[in-house]
Amino acid sequence: YVKGGNTYILHEVEAPFGYELMDQDIVFTATGTKEKPQLIQAVDRKKKIYVRVKKVDAEDHDTVLENTEFTLFHSDSTIAMDIYGRTTVGLTDEHGFVDFAVPYAAEGLYVMETEAPKGYEISVEKYEIKHLSNLNFNPDKPVELTVADEKEKDIPTGVGISFGVWFCIVGGIIGIAWTFFSTRRR
Repeated sequence: YVKGGNTYILHEVEAPFGYELMDQDIVFTATGTKEKPQLIQAVDRKKKIYVRVKKVDAEDHDTVLENTEFTLFHSDSTIAMDIYGRTTVGLTDEHGFVDFAVPYAAEGLYVMETEAPKGYEISVEKYEIKHLSNLNFNPDKPVELTVADEKEKDIPTGVGISFGVWFCIVGGIIGIAWTFFSTRRR
């Protein structure tokens, strides 16, 4: 315990996970009493966490996909803000990557694809950012996620139907008409 009237130094030895150590020590004189405690406030800044998302084709992971929109969310589904206060919505580049730098969030984060590239189906999965280590607070060691998209399925439209199919359809209609008219004459 501390003795009233004496001067002390509050020095942080270890910060909680995800936070920076205090910039400087806090020098204070103890003035609190049992009835009226003295409050000394120490503030730690959140570290920056780095996230890198790679977008690939589901059938060929060597094929990267650009212009895919990803959004980074807090666990409560609100859009996270980056270290500059902007929303964390980004497009993959020509190498299939999009990078985010956000303040550490103890409650958790996840990434979702919010717009698929042309010709691909959107992934509706939530990719949680978990198993963080102190390495992930270094821009050279981001949390890395890979998201694969399936190509859009072709829906038959009738365009490009082969000659044989048309021949069968027209022949069938003529056959039905012939049967109808020939039985009607009798």
